[in-house]
Amino acid sequence: MIPAIEEILKYSFFNPIDIYRAEFFYRRYSVENPLFYLVVMVLSNHVQNGNSCVSLRNLACSSLRDAVMSDMRLPDHEIPDVCFPEYDELAGIMSECSGGDDSLSENPLVISGENLYFSRQRFYELDVIGSIRKRCCQFYEISPETSAYFHELFPDSYMEADYQAIAAFIALKSSFSVISGGPGTGKTSTVIRIISILINDYILKGMIPEIALAAPTGKAAARLKESIDAAIDTLNISDNIRSCIPREAYTIHRLLGRRGGSSEFIHGQENRLNRDIIVVDESSMIDLALMSKFFSAVKDDARIILLGDRDQLASVEGGAVFGDICDRGSEHGFSVDMSLHLKEFFKIKDKSGIPMEQKKTLMSDRLVVLNRSYRFSAGSLIGTVSQKIRAGDANSVLNCIKSGDPEIGYISHGEVEKFLKKRISDYIASCPDSVDPDDITGGFLSRFMIITALRNGQWGVEGMNLLSERIFSALGIIRIDSPFYSGRPVMITGNNYSLSLFNGDRGIVGDGSGEKTVMFSDEKVIAVSRIPEHITSFAMTIHKSQGSEFDEVMIVLPENYNPVLSRELLYTAVTRARKKVIIAGTDEIIKKMVESPTFRQTGLRDGLWNDQ
Repeated sequence: MIPAIEEILKYSFFNPIDIYRAEFFYRRYSVENPLFYLVVMVLSNHVQNGNSCVSLRNLACSSLRDAVMSDMRLPDHEIPDVCFPEYDELAGIMSECSGGDDSLSENPLVISGENLYFSRQRFYELDVIGSIRKRCCQFYEISPETSAYFHELFPDSYMEADYQAIAAFIALKSSFSVISGGPGTGKTSTVIRIISILINDYILKGMIPEIALAAPTGKAAARLKESIDAAIDTLNISDNIRSCIPREAYTIHRLLGRRGGSSEFIHGQENRLNRDIIVVDESSMIDLALMSKFFSAVKDDARIILLGDRDQLASVEGGAVFGDICDRGSEHGFSVDMSLHLKEFFKIKDKSGIPMEQKKTLMSDRLVVLNRSYRFSAGSLIGTVSQKIRAGDANSVLNCIKSGDPEIGYISHGEVEKFLKKRISDYIASCPDSVDPDDITGGFLSRFMIITALRNGQWGVEGMNLLSERIFSALGIIRIDSPFYSGRPVMITGNNYSLSLFNGDRGIVGDGSGEKTVMFSDEKVIAVSRIPEHITSFAMTIHKSQGSEFDEVMIVLPENYNPVLSRELLYTAVTRARKKVIIAGTDEIIKKMVESPTFRQTGLRDGLWNDQ
């Protein structure tokens, strides 16, 4: 039985936004059934937690405890024993006040299939689906001259199925393509060759292409720029082509021209970007709303190439866009037609080298997954563990991290302080006596990073920052005599374009000439009085670590299970390390994480992969 609205409003696990939305719709439609009120609150709760919608089929006959999403465990006594009715009754009540996909502008509540949406989320989904499907139908011919240049940059592609070369072929043939791969699989080196081939193709036609490099965050854009700069030097290309390759990368917000103080952009449906080729890195961080606005701003005949790792964490905001685009968790072959094109173009003799599937879908011929890692050797335990995590094989993961291999260490929470103190002491002992304290903390943190699942608590960023400060202080490296003490590591938590400081940028406080300054990794020096919003960063969350790499990583997990712990969180954490991983946790937590893939309720995946 559904309780009265007065009782529902006493539920502390719903937040003010959930209540506001329920009140709005309840009054708009003059519905007297409290079930309607409760379902709207649950929908709002799901959207606040990153979902695009709520499945009425899944909600039917479920308990309120199972329906409510929270990043904290709620005691049983805090959630009443309420059960939702069967699907037909539930769908009947909600459909009385909801429209369909053809009435988004008239109805703020929408039912599509068995999913209930707020119309805004469904609009974004349909916009992304329509944009991608339209682009998937656009093809380009590859001239003999371009083909010859292609094989100059991919000289070994005749020998066997080279997935980097296949990704380049699809990017040349298609208006839209996706390259997914874990760390070290060569996404950047592949895309720089793609750009070079496209530039050559444009030049052959007497044109110079307008190209943009973009990423969702300032830190990711800076890393993309660094990667492109490094990759250019490895290519044997003409100065003419080299001069056309962009040497700047933008945040998506900056590329679209964000209007100050609003969520709107200068570029959109009525004012398209004048770019012919757009490469977007770290696409797993892009939320549904931003992806929709990005596609709306790109002109119809431009090529879009999305790069990312489909197994990484989804965006903090709504949706699991890149995972849905890549159909995360599923493996796809190319269509028969595409397989024949690939074999003909590359003259591949081994017919088994190209995976095929009989069911033809638009997306399967636009997606290439790079699985060969150039960072981890075949015998690398870090590489093996990351693969086992992706596969959901919890027992193998635990066996690997307990094997005693020097690449991976496993410690209890009680050993964290002792381990960290020894690690810091060993580093200090290796430094010359003349090294400044801020150089010691900066040097240590450039090689070793603590990453945590949570922000707060003893085993979150908060607690690990305090522990690190205590150890460095006891060893005489820092003296906490002011908020900006020398040697304090800071991380910027917002974008400041005037200072060229972006969310995730890290620096070290030092003594400047007469005042304290912060030196950042690109040697930019800013007075502490000008530093925008920031936090201390001896440690960072796994979310914040996305895209970063360190020689050694200590992953600190909580003692008790929390719903934010997931397979993707652990995978992202482990793959931040180049050489060594230390995990502080318990068998129970690690097993639970490996067995708990992130699931976000959306309609995007079905709209892209289920061809009509």
